Amino acid sequence: MTYIVTGTVDAQHPSLPGHFPGGPVVPGVLILTRVLDAAASIFGCEARTVSVAKFQAPLKPGESYAIHLDRGTERNVRFEVTRGPDAIARGSIMLEDR
Repeated sequence: MTYIVTGTVDAQHPSLPGHFPGGPVVPGVLILTRVLDAAASIFGCEARTVSVAKFQAPLKPGESYAIHLDRGTERNVRFEVTRGPDAIARGSIMLEDR
């Protein structure tokens, strides 16, 4: 089963100044934080470990994204972050008991 969480990163987010002046992009660490938060909320576990993460495209402030989560084994969750039909990031995270 695939779970989907959608959102945007506001152009006023405090991580954006300086990343990058004149052409801001959402930092990868912020995208991964959103993935971990979504997994923790959906699966009721802590999600702190990113096993693999590959970024394919930038996300700009104000653009909508979707986080797709597929639980594989008991603790492994595969994720994909998309902007419309385009993949932004893919990887897997590990869940931990609370």
